[in-house]
Amino acid sequence: MRQGELIVNPTLACGNPLNFKKDLDILENTGIKILHIDIMDGHYVPNLCFDTGMVGLIRKNYSFLLDVHLMVTNPADYILPLAAAGADYVSFHLDATHFPVRTLNQIRENGMKGGVVLNPAQSPELLRETLPYLDFVLVMGVEPGFSGQRFLEGTVEKVSRLRDMRERGQGEYRNPAGKRGGHPGVRRVWCV
Repeated sequence: MRQGELIVNPTLACGNPLNFKKDLDILENTGIKILHIDIMDGHYVPNLCFDTGMVGLIRKNYSFLLDVHLMVTNPADYILPLAAAGADYVSFHLDATHFPVRTLNQIRENGMKGGVVLNPAQSPELLRETLPYLDFVLVMGVEPGFSGQRFLEGTVEKVSRLRDMRERGQGEYRNPAGKRGGHPGVRRVWCV
């Protein structure tokens, strides 16, 4: 994927539970490259969604890059099962752990890209200390835990603020080879 390229990253949570295979086949046939999979534990958000087993089933049957969004209270507990299931990207909510840097390092040590999720009420400035350890940021345009919500005003402005932080060099960035440096084009900001 090239810098500035629009990435369509559909979420399986909006699929038809009685026809997930049909939905996945449609996405694959239309050329979708990345699939967003929500894992919810009923604690961080008051809802349940997929588990690591679903990630493994999709990995065995499809060629999507798997972007797993953890809406859970203990994200570190999911890292090894997600690595075994074949996840490519793993993001967690900054307020779900006291140890975001440790969690990001564990994700990367297990061969995945690590990201942090910003809820609608959270400022991009909260990421200032974790920027050197991030591969991407997921910006929530809705409150986490439920599909079908209206996109919240201010989300696009938040993405712009993150881009400005990157361009001003506020924090180092990891280049594709994993080396530290000021390369501004390797960070992704995804918006849900």
